Amino acid sequence: MLVTYNVILLGYVKTYKGDDYHIEHLGNFIKFLMRLGVAHQIQHFAIAFSK
Repeated sequence: MLVTYNVILLGYVKTYKGDDYHIEHLGNFIKFLMRLGVAHQIQHFAIAFSK
């Protein structure tokens, strides 16, 4: 039996390092979520960002 999960992540990041810093680390975070989703059969991630 295949079990999948839906996950909601809430987080807050504040930095004064600028947008390029956020973009770089957002890419790394998305890659991490993709690996996590495959490993744990997570089907959907909901992520919200605010500037």
